[in-house]
Amino acid sequence: MHPVQRAAPVPVLARTRKPRREWWGLGFVAPAVLFLLIFSLYPVGNAVYLSFFDFDLFNPARFVGFENYRYLLESDKFHNSVLVTFTYVFGTCGLIWVISFALALAFNQQFRFRNFFIAIYFLPVVMPLVIAAMIWKTMYNPAGPINALLGRDIPWLTSQETVLPAIIVMSVWKGVGYYLILFLAGLRNISRELYEAADLDGSSGWQTLRYITLPLMRPTIVFVVIVSIVIGFKVFVPMFVMTLGGPNDASLVLTLNIYETAFRFSRMGRAAAESVFLFGLLMVFSIVQLRLSRSAR
Repeated sequence: MHPVQRAAPVPVLARTRKPRREWWGLGFVAPAVLFLLIFSLYPVGNAVYLSFFDFDLFNPARFVGFENYRYLLESDKFHNSVLVTFTYVFGTCGLIWVISFALALAFNQQFRFRNFFIAIYFLPVVMPLVIAAMIWKTMYNPAGPINALLGRDIPWLTSQETVLPAIIVMSVWKGVGYYLILFLAGLRNISRELYEAADLDGSSGWQTLRYITLPLMRPTIVFVVIVSIVIGFKVFVPMFVMTLGGPNDASLVLTLNIYETAFRFSRMGRAAAESVFLFGLLMVFSIVQLRLSRSAR
């Protein structure tokens, strides 16, 4: 019988080196984790906690249970802000998806001054949103350049019928360039050989778009759709700068309603409940994004 061979003992230095590396790794990660806990998780948890209290910053908080959530179910103003938000989000995103994808298809071709025109479309993206909102507020003035160009006196920001379409146009102008770049990056990842093979087979432009471009662009399209929707639900600056939610709450989105509830009417508990609703809404879309992204791979 052969004698049993014992494994060589691990040197003490090798045994102590791995725990030291783990501690070094935790030390490098700790600041980011601490930042996440303080500035992300704690505010969310505190908002959920405050949503069960009647709190106005001046008097001690009073526990009211689900009273703030019951108010959300019964408040016409809150219902209107949800409706306005959904109208803005899908009105803006629908136009952005179509326009930015069409521009990406056009800019995916080679022509003179191509990069110059891409830079022109991307210029509004790098412009601060407050400045863009102020510029468009001036343009929408009854005596501004838009009415002068149209030869009509349209109250863009003071009419319930035109205020939301006017802000949607501004938001599309501001965001198209960003999603154009995303779509263009997705198109660049499609092999040119596929298009050359389609040309040899006599495929039309529509057939190439339907059977090659759109299927291979699915991951990028899913990403753009979900990201633009999430960003749309968090819109605040255009309404705050241009209309303050007016006229008659026709442009009062959820974020602006939360701001007014908290800092104009000092109802922190109700504002926290509205924030929890918005957070839950964004969580739903984030989960949908993860599911769709996995299925698109």
